[in-house]
Amino acid sequence: MTGVARFDSRGLIWCCTLLLCLFHSAMAHADSYRAREESLRSFFVALSEPLGKPIIVSKAAAGKRISGDFAMTSAQQVFDRVVRQMGLIWYSDGQAIYLYDSAELKSAVVSLQNTSVDSLRAFLRRSGLLDARYPLRGDGRRTFYVSGPPIYVELVQRSAAMVDQEPSQILLGRQQVGVIHLLNTFVGDRRYELRDQSVSIPGIASVIENLLRDEKARVDLRGEPGSVEQAPGMLTSTLNEQLIEDAWEGVRLPAEQMAAANIRVVAYPDTNSLLVKGLPEQVRFIENLVEALDTPKRHVELSLWIIDLQKEALEQLGIDWQGQVNIGTQFSISLNGGSATTLDGLSFIARVSALARGDLANVVARPVILTQENVPAIFDNNRTFYAPLVGERSVDLQHVTYGTLVSVLPRFALGDEIEMSLNIEDGNEVESRRTDTVLRIEGNLQDSQLEATRRFIRRFEQQWGSGFVHFSIVLQDDRLKGLSYQAGEQGYIKSSSTSWQFHSSHTGS
Repeated sequence: MTGVARFDSRGLIWCCTLLLCLFHSAMAHADSYRAREESLRSFFVALSEPLGKPIIVSKAAAGKRISGDFAMTSAQQVFDRVVRQMGLIWYSDGQAIYLYDSAELKSAVVSLQNTSVDSLRAFLRRSGLLDARYPLRGDGRRTFYVSGPPIYVELVQRSAAMVDQEPSQILLGRQQVGVIHLLNTFVGDRRYELRDQSVSIPGIASVIENLLRDEKARVDLRGEPGSVEQAPGMLTSTLNEQLIEDAWEGVRLPAEQMAAANIRVVAYPDTNSLLVKGLPEQVRFIENLVEALDTPKRHVELSLWIIDLQKEALEQLGIDWQGQVNIGTQFSISLNGGSATTLDGLSFIARVSALARGDLANVVARPVILTQENVPAIFDNNRTFYAPLVGERSVDLQHVTYGTLVSVLPRFALGDEIEMSLNIEDGNEVESRRTDTVLRIEGNLQDSQLEATRRFIRRFEQQWGSGFVHFSIVLQDDRLKGLSYQAGEQGYIKSSSTSWQFHSSHTGS
């Protein structure tokens, strides 16, 4: 049986007309879009094409209506304006845009166990999921608060659970090894030379050792992992490890002792990290302690003017020798009161510049240094001279350092006010007529005396290099007749390795 399909032209026209009626009432054009009481879901479906991303609208937001004419050539501006005017919130993960009503805002407090908030934030930033409009607010430790679109909050919670499950420790039987990265402070001690003093700023490793020093068990602190010889200045445990293992076999330490018993802390400066070995509770204790200490520091820029003034010029600036410096009504310095105010510092600098043009003042230095709060800043403008100390059988060389030394220790107080602990040392060279030092060698020199003279000369050569030594030598010895030294410019002895060859009897000047 053969069937024949018949098409009615009038029925086809009716179907086409019905499809056109079911189509949404908005008229879309290539460069504009007109909406008449249209739902937000339909509107954003049309807007998703020029944006290049699908837009997923929640049920609460889809119930809203919109009307108007919109330029599709500026799709991003249209999107931002509609979201702002309609009270919507949104989030994009790079693949799609999720749109919600503002009443659907979701908040959550998340607590981490094995990682830090900074590590989670770094993971979200690297993966392109972090949105600066919805920051992770926390106390700098392991707990943070997040508020934003539901999809974003859920994404952060899932990411936190995943990152927190990543093992950051290595289990060695009952013990555990953890790695703690420091971001805002140093893991090892810092040392620097200040004049003739050696100043040491303790690092986190030393701070932990000092904190637990008086506990029942000592902390084992080493400078580098894997080193056989103990580094000088490092502290190690005085307990026998086998005794500690035997003690753990039969008894469980109380909680107050567990934090300090048999903990090994290794400072690893290459990555500014701490390696901690101990029981899981001990490792957790050290991690919490480090997180509390490793806090960010604010930066402070300090500028110093070192100015030499004549006494008459100092009086012109308004000095009151009873302890007050007054310049007009805007600038005052308390000489002995421990405080200074520079409300009109530009006027003061202008006066100093005017005095400098008249050779009444000299700006010695204008150093600028960037430091951090609670970190000392040192300004040191010094000179050094050397003086020989000649004895009967020995010769020594001593140096004297003088100049201007300013030490500033800034600290932030309440209201972002800056408090500074200021220490100033100032010393100048007394102008006097210089006389050359004479080293007189008389009589028959013994070998020890001659060796002492050679050591003295060698010391000068090491200190001055190829410079000139401001002293002279008189040689009066039978064995040294016909010997002398090579004189340098202006009668000074040139301290080079070839200058100390004696050729003929001579007195230097």
